[in-house]
Amino acid sequence: YVKDDDMGYTIELCSGLVDKKLSLEEIAKEECIEELGYAPKNLEKIGDFYTGFGSGVSKQSFYFVEVDEKDKISSGGGVDDEEIEAVYVKVQDFEKKCKNMIRTPLLDFAYMWFLKEKWGKLKII
Repeated sequence: YVKDDDMGYTIELCSGLVDKKLSLEEIAKEECIEELGYAPKNLEKIGDFYTGFGSGVSKQSFYFVEVDEKDKISSGGGVDDEEIEAVYVKVQDFEKKCKNMIRTPLLDFAYMWFLKEKWGKLKII
């Protein structure tokens, strides 16, 4: 489903394929660098999720990371023909800003997880 005014763009979490002989944590760190330009130091595993069943089964591992400007090592944006732009949304603006955007259910899950597990507990500058 693509609405005319969205031009086919989606809002989604940083992600990548498990196509290397690296740990899931190492792949997640590589994707953060490749897509966002941040080199996270510590990953907190949220869990593993299946996003399809039958012939379309897909297992995704979710991690939470904290980064700041000291962790910025490149401009990000993806590789090859990827068109990735980081979108920064204040937690209190997420529901309003993302309400009409094309997004995955896992993005909404991550938002709800963050509210339950992290919001109010982090030092956010």
